[in-house]
Amino acid sequence: MNERRQHARMPIAIDSSLRVLSLGSKPDSGSLEIKGHIINLSTSGACASVEGKLDSSDVVAMQFCLPHRESPVKVYAEMVWSEPGTASAVRVGLRFLAIRDFDAALISALNQTPHINHLMAAAH
Repeated sequence: MNERRQHARMPIAIDSSLRVLSLGSKPDSGSLEIKGHIINLSTSGACASVEGKLDSSDVVAMQFCLPHRESPVKVYAEMVWSEPGTASAVRVGLRFLAIRDFDAALISALNQTPHINHLMAAAH
C-alpha cells in the first residue's frame, strides 16, 4: 500500500475479534464472528490478519485490548483492501468508521512512544 496515510501506523502484535455486521453480497447471512491479529494500528485504521474471508463492502465491529489496559477498544470498521496471507488467514486493511475519542487518544499516545512500539511488535 503506497498511498499517503492520514495517520501514522505503528507496528503492533495484538489479538482481536471481529463480528461481521454486513456481509457484502451475501444478504441475510447473519452475523459472523472471526478471529484476527492486528499487525499495525493507527487512530484511523488497522492492518490485520484474519481467519476468514471478508468482502470489500463488509462492515465489522472489532475489539482489541491495548497493552496495560483492561477494557477493550471497540470500533466499527470497513474492509478497504485484502491480500493473501497464510493458508488459513488473509491480510486486510480496515478503516475505522467509529472510534471513541478516548480510544483514539490512547492509540495516538502509543504511536508516539517508539520504545513501546518496538516491545509490542516483538511480543509476538
